[in-house]
Amino acid sequence: MAVLNKLIESMPREALKELQERRVLGTLRRVYEENKFYRQLYDAAGINISGIRSLEDFRRLVPMLDKRVLLADQEAFPPYGLRAWRPIQQLHLTSGTSGVGQEVHALSEADVISQGTPLMYQLTWAGVTPGDTVALTQPWGTTMAGPYYTEGARALGVTPLYLGAGSTEQKIELMLRFQPAALLAIGAYIHRLSIVAESMGVVPARDLPRLRSVLSFGEPFSIEWAERMEQFWNARLFDCFGATQSGGTAMAACEGGSIPAGPSGVRRRGTLHGLDHRLYLEVIEPETGDHVAPGEFGELVVTVMSRELFPCVRFRLGDRIRYLGIGECGCGRAFTAFESGTISRYDDMIKISGFNVWTHSVDAFVLQDERVAEYQAEVRIERLSGRERVELTVELVPGIAGDQQQAVLSRLEDNIKSTMGISVHARLCEPMTLPRFDHKAKRWHDKRTEDLSG
Repeated sequence: MAVLNKLIESMPREALKELQERRVLGTLRRVYEENKFYRQLYDAAGINISGIRSLEDFRRLVPMLDKRVLLADQEAFPPYGLRAWRPIQQLHLTSGTSGVGQEVHALSEADVISQGTPLMYQLTWAGVTPGDTVALTQPWGTTMAGPYYTEGARALGVTPLYLGAGSTEQKIELMLRFQPAALLAIGAYIHRLSIVAESMGVVPARDLPRLRSVLSFGEPFSIEWAERMEQFWNARLFDCFGATQSGGTAMAACEGGSIPAGPSGVRRRGTLHGLDHRLYLEVIEPETGDHVAPGEFGELVVTVMSRELFPCVRFRLGDRIRYLGIGECGCGRAFTAFESGTISRYDDMIKISGFNVWTHSVDAFVLQDERVAEYQAEVRIERLSGRERVELTVELVPGIAGDQQQAVLSRLEDNIKSTMGISVHARLCEPMTLPRFDHKAKRWHDKRTEDLSG
């Protein structure tokens, strides 16, 4: 068992809940006393902070935040918002992929020093040990990724191999040179790396013998895709979830991995363990705000107890996640449990012909075919009939014979129709013509408004 903090990871559930409750209520009192943003928010809502004495009170009485609230604060008190009140050591912008805007999150010196701690759990559970080299593909910029992974690497004592710049081929060449024990990237870029590495003649079992772990984040995946990535890289797959608002990693797969074998040997989805001593994670029904039951999907709400300058308190992340309950893993940890490999965005749901289509689920479904290199999708309205249609542009890996190419497209059309209820038209494009992603993938484009106004 790969353990970073034996005291926390072996703590009985009741003791862990007591610790979590104490830290949540302490955070609530602190932000009300010290932070003008929260004081104004809670006073306007008529909240009596001293009357909140349990997690049940906290869930029932404390209002939730979302991106729009933080953006309004920034607009009223530029550039950081009223919520930034101490000397700022570091600032991060969110990626803005929701299309609403980029939040500013400011860190104090204490926040910068401690921000790598959650990554230590993620790396340790994935089998990374001090002295290992870890290949990091995230670009350095205004987002949290670069500083976060740097602090996590420093805290655990591993060597970061920064691969954010340069071509995919150059990244692979650097991996061959410096022999990392772990590779960390979004699912789309892991897929891209595998295709390019294979085209370069790289056989990881032979050429990357130290590689033990592939750490995926940011995107859902199919079990078939995960198995294929493990087989190609000759390494275990470990996924996680985190966000700027959660202060980095909020949950991660334990040493069981993302697709452990079940009792019959068949691979199944693994468990993501919430870092309950650092965060309070709720999964709510978006319309009612009620907590969902184990096994149900809902929206993730995060409260951070480990930030000094601006800890998010009951922040609605807009991510759709399957809550499994408490524990629910053979590792024995009593943390809150979530399903591996199925987290997606609520704003990635598109209604097409009356069906709710989760675009990331289509991503996982299409890319599980090892012959598909990349794809893009457009949702259109036919001018004459007014019917909605989905057009898939598909790029195949090199070497697929002509007679097999159409078979791939037909199979995608048939399977999407039978499993998701929507009709798609798939067509081929030339190699290396579709966008590549090394951060968050954006494959779906809704063109219906343009069609109606054209």
